[in-house]
Amino acid sequence: EAFADPSIRIVSLTVTEKGYHCDSRGALIIDEAVQNDLDGQPPATAIGRLVRGFDARQRSGAGPIAVMSCDNIPRNGEFLRGAVEQYVERLSPATGSPLAGWIAENVTFPSSVVDRIVPKATAEGRALVEQRLGLRDAGAILTEPYSQWAIEGHFPQGRPRWPGVVDTTDIEPYQNQKLRLLNATHSALAYLGAIAGYVTIHDTVSQPSYRKFAVRLMEDDAAPSLHQYETLDLSTYGEIVLERFGNPHLTHRCDQVAADGSQKLPIRLLPSAIARLDDGAEPRWICLAVAAWMRFLCGNDDEGRPLQIEDPMAPQLMGLADETDLPHEIVDRLLSVRDIFPIELAEHDTFRRLVTVWLNRLVNHGADNVLEDLS
Repeated sequence: EAFADPSIRIVSLTVTEKGYHCDSRGALIIDEAVQNDLDGQPPATAIGRLVRGFDARQRSGAGPIAVMSCDNIPRNGEFLRGAVEQYVERLSPATGSPLAGWIAENVTFPSSVVDRIVPKATAEGRALVEQRLGLRDAGAILTEPYSQWAIEGHFPQGRPRWPGVVDTTDIEPYQNQKLRLLNATHSALAYLGAIAGYVTIHDTVSQPSYRKFAVRLMEDDAAPSLHQYETLDLSTYGEIVLERFGNPHLTHRCDQVAADGSQKLPIRLLPSAIARLDDGAEPRWICLAVAAWMRFLCGNDDEGRPLQIEDPMAPQLMGLADETDLPHEIVDRLLSVRDIFPIELAEHDTFRRLVTVWLNRLVNHGADNVLEDLS
């Protein structure tokens, strides 16, 4: 009785930011994979597969369905709906017009926030599960004890009764708490840790100076940007975040967390910077995190070892960072990328100055020395 009626139909997505093939403003990117799907090839993208499924449901009379995103995107259900609508608009009128009407009447897109750290699946993790259980599970994933799941939106066949789920009419407080405290600090530690030569987030946050930085980022920049959410206990949440990062069994690699920065910065780090600048404050620690991302794109750590950089915009971004050795020119080039930095932020004198100062220090002194000298 605690679980959903088996007649309720739900599709959930956890594909990460770049899996939607949209830019930071939600515009569908018609790249080769999306175009192939639109041309009628067997769909390879998440949006293409969903729309193919909607078409099949429409033709068979299968009835309504809820499609729920579980990704780190603000209002992820609305974001997903927008991607689907843009895709359908590009289909032929004979297919797209009736399908658009059917989707509007039969498909809902609830938004959700899943707050749980899940490192990449590994052979070591699968071996540990097999050792503990005596069974081999090819899909086994190790994760942390902490979890929170909040859901906003309508389910056309009835709301599932999932134990422990927070049903809310406003997902935004949960979403922004996670994005700006946990995810932003996670990314910041990943870039700083990677350029300093640390392998995991645990290794990084175990260094007192890096932990101090994480506290200051959350307390001085992220939490004040969330002052309108009076019901949130941001201080306690921040303390729990640090405990979670410090879990020695959660071997979350810096290079995994650092991946896809072009997709993550606009939703994890930059909103806090904009909010603090609007309040007349200097987002020092957010700017250090952005500078660490720029230093990461230079391609080598502080000992000259190559870094593993995975990003859909990697060729463009690394090319810009590689055009010059001068920190202020690297800042100029990377802040000009409008798919990441809105013009009002990129041209803000305080933001530009702070990012340049921090990048200069990281390039000339290294991450360990910069964090040791934090005042």
